[in-house]
Amino acid sequence: TKAHDSAALYQPVLMPMVVPPRPWTTPRDGGYLTDIGGRADLVRTRNRAYKRELALVDMPNVYQALNAIQATAWKVNVPVLEVMRELWNAGGGVAGLPERELMDLPSRPALLETDPDYFKEHHADEFKEWKRDRAKVYEANARSVSTRLAAAQKIALAEKFAEYPAIYFPHNLDFRGRCYPLPPTLTPQGDDAAKGLLTFAQGVPLGEDGAYWLAIHVANCFGVDKVSFEERVAWVREHEEQILDSALDPLDGQRFW
Repeated sequence: TKAHDSAALYQPVLMPMVVPPRPWTTPRDGGYLTDIGGRADLVRTRNRAYKRELALVDMPNVYQALNAIQATAWKVNVPVLEVMRELWNAGGGVAGLPERELMDLPSRPALLETDPDYFKEHHADEFKEWKRDRAKVYEANARSVSTRLAAAQKIALAEKFAEYPAIYFPHNLDFRGRCYPLPPTLTPQGDDAAKGLLTFAQGVPLGEDGAYWLAIHVANCFGVDKVSFEERVAWVREHEEQILDSALDPLDGQRFW
C-alpha cells in the first residue's frame, strides 16, 4: 500500500549490508551508503553541543577502530540456520528458542458455563484457582510476544542473507565510546541465537592455543564456568563424544545440547 511504501522510505528497517559499509571519516559520514531514513551519526546522542564538539576533535584512532569492526565480513551459518529453522517449525521451546505458539488458556469449568452464579457461590475456591491459573497463562503469553517475534525475525533475516558470501554490520558509538551495530536483531552482539546464526566469512585455522580457548568457551556455554580453566578443558574432554555427536547430528543424535 501507499502507507507501507512511505514507511519503507522514511522509516526503513535497518539490515546488514552485502557490501562493506562506508568508512567513518567525520561524525556525520560513515556507516550505510545512503541517507534513506535519516543519516546515522557517529555517536548516539541528542546533545547538540556534544555533536558540535565532536566535529572539532581529531580522533583518527577512534575512526580506525570503528572502521575495522564494521569492515569485518560475516556470513550466515547455514547448518545452524537449518537446525534452528527445523526446531522452530516443530514448535520451538528447546535450545533457547521460545515456544512458537501461545499457551492455551485453562478451559472454563462446565458449571461456570451453565450456572455461573451457583458456581461462584458454592465453588468459590475452585473459581479463584481457575481465575488465577488463567491470569498466569495470559501474563506468560503477553510476556512471550516479543521473544517469539524476535526469534522469528532472526530466522527470517538469516534466511534472507544466507545466499550472500559476506555480510557486514555498520557500527557507531554510544556516548561512552562503546561500539554497537546499527541493524538490530541479527548481529554479532545479539543473543546466543543471533551469534549462533553468524560466522566469519573469512575463517582461519585455530592457532596454537585456539583449541584450548574454544574448549573453555564450550564449557562456559554449558554452564561449567565456576571452575578453573583447566577443569573446564577437562570437562570438555570428558564429554567430547557427546559434544561431537551433537555437532554432527544435532537433531537425531544424543542431543547433548
